[in-house]
Amino acid sequence: MVLILLAGLLAVVLFTLSGSDPPPVMTGGDRERVAGELRELQSDIESIRRDADRGVARDFTIHVTEDQLNLWLSEDESIRRTLREKDIEDAWVRLHDGDMEVTVLRAVGTLTVQVKASMVAEIDEANTVRVRITSMSFGRLGAPRSASERLAEQIGRMMTSKLQRPNVRLVSLKVRPEGIEVVGRTAGRRPPAPTTPS
Repeated sequence: MVLILLAGLLAVVLFTLSGSDPPPVMTGGDRERVAGELRELQSDIESIRRDADRGVARDFTIHVTEDQLNLWLSEDESIRRTLREKDIEDAWVRLHDGDMEVTVLRAVGTLTVQVKASMVAEIDEANTVRVRITSMSFGRLGAPRSASERLAEQIGRMMTSKLQRPNVRLVSLKVRPEGIEVVGRTAGRRPPAPTTPS
């Protein structure tokens, strides 16, 4: 009888902590296409960084799709290392109109818990991406505010890090179902002030 009660209790706990949102699946042909797009995007970001470092002034627009974000989260070794350090087994993103939903599978003891956060990303006055969590849950349970705030801070740092340069100005950030659009400009070097003969 006790075993049946324990098994029932365990089933309730597992149901409560498990999530219902499966990770996206990419087939071979789609994966290759998206990997090519991601390489092109990374090349564009490197070009923006080089121009910023050299003082070349230019406007830029970066488009990142949901598939590109999810491939980056699943295959970039530095991201995978960061996730493993935080006991995160898997992570994926779903983009909506104006916000995004980030889901992670996190090891908690011997269980894997699905943590889901809905968030809005904005550019703050310090020229960094600030993420505001609008809701967060552990499986089917709500999450404490402090955990939401820590997660938002980490995601904002991760989103800004690739473009972080003193002479890169982010102008706008829009989240739509078809992707995230970041618009900005690099600042050129000012020419030296003219000298007047004495």
